[in-house]
Amino acid sequence: MYKTENPKLELRKYKSVRVVGAMKIKSVIREMNNSANIKLEKGKSFFVPAWLMLEKKPQTGQYFVEYEDGYIGFQDAKIFEAGYVKVKTPAKKAPPEKKVTPPKTGQVNPDKAKK
Repeated sequence: MYKTENPKLELRKYKSVRVVGAMKIKSVIREMNNSANIKLEKGKSFFVPAWLMLEKKPQTGQYFVEYEDGYIGFQDAKIFEAGYVKVKTPAKKAPPEKKVTPPKTGQVNPDKAKK
């Protein structure tokens, strides 16, 4: 990481409010042509073409990050973990079953009565 030689500047402060998709990189398996297969947590993996490997230089221990606009990147673990908090997503529940009550004897079904 580059550190400036300039005296401390009075810069405005910003706080990240993005929601991103991310997983930690477990391994980067490079191919002869500079492409690679990147393995993530939970057994997930994906192919990275040579141009992206040369441009972004992903490494084991970094985070693979996908932003809401589709942009992807690789970020140092310490920086990522200092700037993001894991979002807890509630477990998906099955929609409630529709209860159908048959009409009582002698009552007219309102759906049939309209016809």
